[in-house]
Amino acid sequence: MPLPADNSTLTEINGVDRAAVLLLCMGEKAAAGVMAQLAPNELLRVAHAMSRAGSVKKHDVHAIVDQFLEASTQHGGANAAPRAYLERSLAAALGEGIASNVLDGIYGDRIRPKLARLQWVSVTRLADVLSREHHRMQALLLAYLPADLGGQLLRALPESQQEALLLETAQLKRVDRELLADLEVIADRCLAGLSAESTDVPGTRLAAQIMGHVPDEQKRLMDALRAHDASLAESVEASMYGFDILAYQAPEVIDLAVAEVPTELWAVALKGTDARMRQVVRERMSRLQEDALTQAMQRLGAMSAARVEAARDEIMTLLRTRAREADMLLRLADGEVLE
Repeated sequence: MPLPADNSTLTEINGVDRAAVLLLCMGEKAAAGVMAQLAPNELLRVAHAMSRAGSVKKHDVHAIVDQFLEASTQHGGANAAPRAYLERSLAAALGEGIASNVLDGIYGDRIRPKLARLQWVSVTRLADVLSREHHRMQALLLAYLPADLGGQLLRALPESQQEALLLETAQLKRVDRELLADLEVIADRCLAGLSAESTDVPGTRLAAQIMGHVPDEQKRLMDALRAHDASLAESVEASMYGFDILAYQAPEVIDLAVAEVPTELWAVALKGTDARMRQVVRERMSRLQEDALTQAMQRLGAMSAARVEAARDEIMTLLRTRAREADMLLRLADGEVLE
């Protein structure tokens, strides 16, 4: 209901409407900071109250603010030290690593507020992002989400994955700092596409796939695209040389890749690939190289899809350069060859 008219008394203004008055009084930036901490249902109620707030008498505004300040004083006591201040002080006293662990215990995990915002991302989008991650990262994301959202997300995944993912989540004990950083990258990726998640179209990848099926016209089409937009043409061409085309290459091309690419980079790039892709690379390695690759993959453990994709891009960029220098042909698919 609208806020009380001029003859209102403070007791007639309910809690949600009082919160709306406070938020309207404190300015956009401060109000945004408060609203970011609200649960979705709370935020919608307060935003609705703010949108329909009528004029409020000055004495009512003063009374609401005074009541808030009095309650804050009673419950808050002395002003709390900001995290930045404590972080600097504790780092000087204990070292950065220990200080960060202490602060996480005091404030809770820093990443939780950001992950709480994923409640505004559609479950379909979250499930799509999650499906491309390593199972360890899947479990970690599920564990850090609010329980109700985690349940919705689990139901959105294929039944064949649900039991294994829940088991992986239950077995989580300690999480290192690097994994948390990767988890934050995943959250940022989900949130970055929030405003346009229903309109995203992977045009570059689709154009690359189309080009791959017209081998006789590839050079003409690529030249025309490059004349129109050189940057876009470069993106399409890079997408045409995706990591998956390794499975179609002649043995001498794989030999070149194995000779040029460090084992550690292979270990990252082969994360999440199918058995066929791993076999293509392993069968061209020496026994010593293959053993080193196995050990490196086990040692690295789980990592984000972004890091894996970066490693794959690095390998394909190197392979394209070396193949061009050696006058070798790269196949886009079975039977399709690029000069």
